[in-house]
Amino acid sequence: NKIVKQQNDINVYKQKLDVVSEFKKNNESDEKPIIADIIGYDVSNFRKSIIIDVGTKQGASVGDIVVFGNTLMGRISAIGRSSGRVVLITDPASNVPSRFLQSRTQGMVQGTADGTCIMKYVPRQTEINESDKVVSSGIGGAFPKSLYVGDVIEVKQKNAKLFKDIKIKPRVAISKIEHVLVIKKQSVESIFESEASYQ
Repeated sequence: NKIVKQQNDINVYKQKLDVVSEFKKNNESDEKPIIADIIGYDVSNFRKSIIIDVGTKQGASVGDIVVFGNTLMGRISAIGRSSGRVVLITDPASNVPSRFLQSRTQGMVQGTADGTCIMKYVPRQTEINESDKVVSSGIGGAFPKSLYVGDVIEVKQKNAKLFKDIKIKPRVAISKIEHVLVIKKQSVESIFESEASYQ
């Protein structure tokens, strides 16, 4: 049992190191992110959020951005002294101004009940291919620009509609990770600027 516990501890530390390393690899800022453990999940089919073990005591606040490496996970919507609730980008109430990495066409990424996202308000004449990458656009200021959101997995075109129906698969499945990074809202714009690593 002691050996198993030690192996588990080593794996946890390695995962945390990998998360921070990925973050550092994709930005040149001296900003130090707050490492957070995921300690709870919203079990509702209609809400997509997680609870992390970081709160005001650790310097976090409502509106701070939550990432995994250079991938956008969501933002803090409620905060306590030692924990916070993060609304994920897959939540139906979440709206992330985004754009396609290749065409630069903008739209709005919204969560769905099945854990994927949809890209709304993309003109029907825009050519979109499956596997196109989607990044945050920074429009509106709620989210920083150039964070990886996900990949196009389905494009539908209905003749009567002005906009295409585009299904997005989030870059990271929340069920497969244990740790995230919290980035202070006032510092995110200077951190995530390059998109070269997505190509």
